[in-house]
Amino acid sequence: MKAIINLDKVKYPDVVTAKNGADVLENGAFVALGGLVADRLGMDCYKIEKLAEGCELGFVADVALMYDETKDERDFELAANAITRVYRAKKGQGITIAKKHVSGTVVAGDKLEIKATSYQLQKHSSGAAVARVLEVYNWEGQDSYYIEFI
Repeated sequence: MKAIINLDKVKYPDVVTAKNGADVLENGAFVALGGLVADRLGMDCYKIEKLAEGCELGFVADVALMYDETKDERDFELAANAITRVYRAKKGQGITIAKKHVSGTVVAGDKLEIKATSYQLQKHSSGAAVARVLEVYNWEGQDSYYIEFI
C-alpha cells in the first residue's frame, strides 16, 4: 500500500509543476526543487532532486486519480521521469504524512530537519529545523504524523 497525504492546513498553496528523476516516489515524499527543465508542457517545470541542506523544500501532493476502477489513491506512485505537482513548504502549513516519510521515530513536539540525500525528514539534531510534529496518529488506516512547517 502506498502513502497518502492530507493537506490539513494549506491556505495559500504555492504549487509548482515538477519532473521526477529516476526514483519512484509516493505522495508526501519530501523533495528539493532544482532548476527548471525543458518539458512538453511548455511552461516552468522544476527538476525533483534529493534533499540537501539549504534546498528549496517541497512535498509531492499529486491528485492521484487512478484510471483503473480497482485502484485508488493508495495505489499511486510517481514513476521515474513523470510530471507531478509539488507544494513548496511554507511556514504555518500543516499536513498529514505517512510515517515512512520520516526517518526514525519521533513523537509529538519533536522538531524535524531534512535528511540529506533522501526524500525524508528526520528528528532535528544539527541542521535547520523545518517542521514540528503536532500529532502521531492513525489516519485512514495509515500510521501518520501531522506536522506543521516552521
